[in-house]
Amino acid sequence: MITPTGIGIVAGKILTLLENRKTVLSVDGIKSRLDEPAELVDMALGWLVREGLVMMVPRQNEEVVQDNSSSGLTLHGLMSDGFTPAGFRDDPD
Repeated sequence: MITPTGIGIVAGKILTLLENRKTVLSVDGIKSRLDEPAELVDMALGWLVREGLVMMVPRQNEEVVQDNSSSGLTLHGLMSDGFTPAGFRDDPD
């Protein structure tokens, strides 16, 4: 079952992967490096793009993902500020 927490965890893994590699990666490249369901990776990428933390750029026959460091946001800064994805809550009402 896909949960907002699961999406957030995978989003963190994606940001860490991009920060450590300091290069762009294709969507397929990210999926092959993470041991996560493809659908969950897609949702996490969508959230990261929506929040402005990564950019998806068309390149040749694929889309690549790059860290949007120009935003001034970092994974460490987000986590230390208690950041949670917009619109996501773990506790149902």
